[in-house]
Amino acid sequence: MSYRPNVSLESGADIEASRESFREALEGSRDREARRGITLVGPHRDDLRLQVCGEGDDLDFRDYGSGGQRRTAALALRLVEAMTIRESRSQRPMILLDDVFAELDAGRSERILELMEAEDTGQVVLTAPKDADVRVRRDALPRWKIEAGEITT
Repeated sequence: MSYRPNVSLESGADIEASRESFREALEGSRDREARRGITLVGPHRDDLRLQVCGEGDDLDFRDYGSGGQRRTAALALRLVEAMTIRESRSQRPMILLDDVFAELDAGRSERILELMEAEDTGQVVLTAPKDADVRVRRDALPRWKIEAGEITT
């Protein structure tokens, strides 16, 4: 795993130099951001690269991972994040997972649910655009449906 900030930072730069680079990047993007109506610079644009290490070159998940493998890696990061919060704050965070099973087969989906239960992750909210997308534990998971602004069970 490697972290790639959106703003160019010199290796070994101190905090003040990093602040100055960030300030310059913000000022330099102001006009483009105003024209496009979006923010182009900031930590929300940073990148976290995941690679599979093997013999020879490392393989970047973006290029070589299947949709299910990329989704599984993202879920693993969310669960590690939740575990870190739980251990450092002694509180169980709420985990929100949007369309979590979209690219996962039934076996992988079941293992994800088993892992969340084994880790005592706390409250988890899963969303799915279609009822058919939730293929596992059909009767065991509480379900809510939102239609025309109304929530039903």
